[in-house]
Amino acid sequence: MSDKTATVLTHGRPSQTGAAIESLRIAALAHGWTLRFDAEEVTKHDLQPAPGLELNAPLSDDVDLCFALGGDGTILKGLRRYAGTSVPVFAVNFGEVGFLATIDPDEVGDGFTKAFEGEFDVMTLPALAIELPGGSHAAVNDVSFHRKVGDRVATLAY
Repeated sequence: MSDKTATVLTHGRPSQTGAAIESLRIAALAHGWTLRFDAEEVTKHDLQPAPGLELNAPLSDDVDLCFALGGDGTILKGLRRYAGTSVPVFAVNFGEVGFLATIDPDEVGDGFTKAFEGEFDVMTLPALAIELPGGSHAAVNDVSFHRKVGDRVATLAY
């Protein structure tokens, strides 16, 4: 087992990210890293046990890096999950806009190598912590407010 691990998150179209996941796995093995996939990702990609993979691993803060392969929604999921931790999110744009992405899909070979070698800059993004009846949430990039259905006025405090 390696001493460095990375969480992998992908968007809902696994056919678009399958080749990148295999490239990521090969690069991880070459650099002595383990990739962690939660149960949802394992099912989505029909992943099987292989060297360098930890399958059905719950998302946790005890990783060194998070790879987000998807659009801005997937990237935001990673950013929200690891907000307030020291875990950087390295994002590959498999979406339409890719405003928050680190690299594009045609850059994964060199990009994954640089990620595993720590050759990237970490950019701290501003965020809002939102307290809701269901718990605390982080708003990264944007936030919208909606009134409850049937109510005429939304009550906001900051």
